[in-house]
Amino acid sequence: MLDIMERKDFIFNTNVEQKIYTSKLSDSLVLDKATNMMIDLEKRLNFYDSSSEISQINKYAGHKFVKVSFETFELIKQSIKFSQKNGWTI
Repeated sequence: MLDIMERKDFIFNTNVEQKIYTSKLSDSLVLDKATNMMIDLEKRLNFYDSSSEISQINKYAGHKFVKVSFETFELIKQSIKFSQKNGWTI
């Protein structure tokens, strides 16, 4: 018998609902880990938060370098590749 475990949060400036179907109560750790990953991404990438890495990049663009995490750097790098592949300008 599978149980539904669900969690609702407000992340990325929107309502986030996660559901997993499981037979193990320990799988609640999966929801915790997924939520923590989203919260971490939001802290780094949220352009509404003046302390986020993305906001710092935007604030100092053309004026000084901003040190960012490896994950943010890789996301920006992949975004540029995706834009170029699809003929979009940056």
